[in-house]
Amino acid sequence: MSESVTLSGFDGFPSGWYSILHISELPKNKPFACIRFGIPLVIWKDSSEVVVMEDRCPHRSAKLSLGKICDNKIRCPFHGFEFSKDGSCTHAPEFNKAIPKLMVKKYPSRVTLDMIWVMFGNPSGVDDISPLENVFNSFNGNYSFFSKKWDSYITRCIENQLDYTHLAEVHKTTIGRNFVMPQNPRFEQTDSSIITYQRDGDSSPSTIYVYPNSWILNISDKMKIIAYFVPVSQNQSIIYIFTFRGFLTAKPIKPIIDFVMNISNKIILKQDQKVVESQASWNNKLEDEVLMKHDKAIKLFRNMWKSRQQKHS
Repeated sequence: MSESVTLSGFDGFPSGWYSILHISELPKNKPFACIRFGIPLVIWKDSSEVVVMEDRCPHRSAKLSLGKICDNKIRCPFHGFEFSKDGSCTHAPEFNKAIPKLMVKKYPSRVTLDMIWVMFGNPSGVDDISPLENVFNSFNGNYSFFSKKWDSYITRCIENQLDYTHLAEVHKTTIGRNFVMPQNPRFEQTDSSIITYQRDGDSSPSTIYVYPNSWILNISDKMKIIAYFVPVSQNQSIIYIFTFRGFLTAKPIKPIIDFVMNISNKIILKQDQKVVESQASWNNKLEDEVLMKHDKAIKLFRNMWKSRQQKHS
């Protein structure tokens, strides 16, 4: 019998389906170890699906990620116990038979938009990620990407992308060089997104936050960016930056332009990193901060994050 259990850890993460890893980072025929939500996980792939489990053998607590994938099962490196994708022990060498009740914790997961997603907590359903799907599909899944680990809690990373007023100061040598403060920005909120328009009359949003850990930057019809903010622990996150481009995509030149775009985005991200990592950690008193007029998206985000924490606590 399959044991699919709730993934739960640090209380500060509200329930939801989180993107946690790009599919290309998963080795072929090898288990992959990572920490997400402060929990050691092992991710591996059988012939049909990606499996996310606790990185611990229920026999003697060895890390399964140090083991092997054999015949669509993961094999413990300590005593050779084997477990199927549903978490049950299919072979115990000591008895030369299966022990179905000996289970590894398995967590609900799926693969979409080339990212591995895992269910954290007890969400009431799957949130609407259609804004992400629309970008991905409109560019036929054509993108370049990189990732960077920050010593910062996930909400600080997300809020940085919602805060456009810092462009003139933090990015004054790059994207903020000619920044003009919006005079009449408009903000809209759905059950699972926060949409920002630079001007009240604009028909196209400048950014879209998609709950729980994604963000879209609408540069133009031919270029957009998706960022995923992956929670590692209370004080550490991984940021994935995807650049979708509808020009200069011919095979001979695409890798060169991808490289240039990634370098440019890395420079911009590095400018952010130093400042965001200097902010107080996850447990600081947010009520001590004085939000301004142009911080409305941050205020909406904090309310959404807090309400999701309370809803599933």
